[in-house]
Amino acid sequence: MWAQDTMNQLPSWPVETELVFTTGTNKLMLTIQRPLVCAVIQDAIKNLRAALLFTNAFPDVCVALTLIKDCLFTAADNHKPGAKSILERLTRDQEYLSTVTPLVSLIAFEIIPLTMIPSHALGSA
Repeated sequence: MWAQDTMNQLPSWPVETELVFTTGTNKLMLTIQRPLVCAVIQDAIKNLRAALLFTNAFPDVCVALTLIKDCLFTAADNHKPGAKSILERLTRDQEYLSTVTPLVSLIAFEIIPLTMIPSHALGSA
């Protein structure tokens, strides 16, 4: 009886906040998300790139996770009023936030080794 009462108290989130997983897996892909969720995540990625450029280019894991969370909140806030429910879910549903975070992670950025950048120094090939 207690478990059923607890289940009835869980918030019911709007469909537009739901994440779409790849069929038959528990993997997320940005390209198959609902349009507003996709826009929020894309803006969070842009926000994270800017934060890395202007505040902390080499954050440790804790700082990186905080940056990602802040970038998601800012992106959802910028898409209000349409993304109000997404912002609320990011704020109140820790599992949702933890599931979205890898889509905005630092690993997704293309890293170019310094040896691949052409040199403009005199005498270099």
